[in-house]
Amino acid sequence: MIKRLYLNVFFRVLIDYCILGLAFGLTRDLLTLKGAPFADPANKWVLSFSFLSWWYIGRAFHLFEDYRSRPFALEGIRILKTILVLGCCLTFLFFYVLKSYPFPRTFTLTFTTLMFTLIIVEKFMVKQAMLYFPGRDAKGKKILIVGASQVGLDFYTAILQNRNSRFQVAGFIDENIPPYPGAAYLGKLSQLPEVLDRTEIDDVFVALPQWQQKEIKEVIGVSEKNAKQVRIIPHVHRSYSRKSQMSLLEGVPVLTLSPTPLDDPAKQRLKRTLDLFFTIILAITVLSWLCPLIALAIWLTSKGPILFKQERWGLGNRRIVCYKFRTMYHGCYQTDAQGKYAQARKTDKRITPVGAFLRKTSLDELPQFFNVILGDMSVVGPRPHPTPLNLESGDKVPNYMRRHTVKPGITGWAQVNHARGETRIPTKMQDRVTLDLWYIENWNFWLDIQIMFQTFINLVKGEEEAA
Repeated sequence: MIKRLYLNVFFRVLIDYCILGLAFGLTRDLLTLKGAPFADPANKWVLSFSFLSWWYIGRAFHLFEDYRSRPFALEGIRILKTILVLGCCLTFLFFYVLKSYPFPRTFTLTFTTLMFTLIIVEKFMVKQAMLYFPGRDAKGKKILIVGASQVGLDFYTAILQNRNSRFQVAGFIDENIPPYPGAAYLGKLSQLPEVLDRTEIDDVFVALPQWQQKEIKEVIGVSEKNAKQVRIIPHVHRSYSRKSQMSLLEGVPVLTLSPTPLDDPAKQRLKRTLDLFFTIILAITVLSWLCPLIALAIWLTSKGPILFKQERWGLGNRRIVCYKFRTMYHGCYQTDAQGKYAQARKTDKRITPVGAFLRKTSLDELPQFFNVILGDMSVVGPRPHPTPLNLESGDKVPNYMRRHTVKPGITGWAQVNHARGETRIPTKMQDRVTLDLWYIENWNFWLDIQIMFQTFINLVKGEEEAA
């Protein structure tokens, strides 16, 4: 199985290299028409550098994985990322090493455009071919499910509904006949040796509940004695996600229900570096003159402090002090007649004229870059909510508190997707939480850059949802 996996990766990389060589040749021919001396030995260095870069960048973005059971759009995004990073590497090569290379910009643009087009076509055709000719592993692996619990039935249903599944269910074993149409009942647990002896089985999937530890051990022993691969289905199917991971911690297998990219300390450091770099650049170029002007406008138009400080919740439910420019009249009410936190509305009479402009343009959030420097917040992340709203939403909105598994942000995926402003209607808060959780589960460096860019565009245009 492992040997077959390595062969699969080898052929994927080999085909990519053929495409890369074709794109390089076409680019060379196109630029030769401009009179570029492409007999130059530097081409060998460029081609070798491209081959080496493609391998390492592709591995970093998991480009060589099997995508048969996943949407092609996911593979397309990773192809785009790989091409963009390859283009940056070539730019670095031409700028610092091969300074005399003819038409470096034209070459990089043409080569990466051809690569993206050809690789997309190639990957799509390979994917379709693998689906049409699934091979011996795709439909030939017959499995036995031990345990007709809800977990086992859910797994069986998932296999039936996935036309690209690599498994065929030979049947169930359980003390009772599984109440499910089409499920072949092969016998009781005590009959497992006879079932394995008379039935062609490749893998045994154990779906017994955890309290049946004795039976689970017996199933594992009998299956391994018959040279069958054993797989355990955890009884937490209502909680785990598609990204749940099993790992060994201190030699003990541990299932992580909702792993996130930012669980990795190296990625946390990368995000922190981006936060500090962006904040320092913004402070030098914009905040140094814009913040004093805003502070002066607030001081001249309404009485009270310039900054508004409010308790909010950060990483791990830790309380933080969030800083904003004051946009409401000093001393105005914070709760409504029912004693609930009074969220700001578009026509809220508590908001000052200057405050309305600051909220419209999100400039009232600028002091939170101080929170970023302190390490309480990140530039990009789920927006922190006031403590009363946090407590209220935590009780009503499913998975709301999972937002606190990362640092809160000044802007976020929900905000650039127009999920901002008042959330009195529960569905609006749920939409925001859904977007925040997607960001947490799919974080990467480029996504943060994209959100920063989209935030700038929205700031220039103005936000209708802002209150």
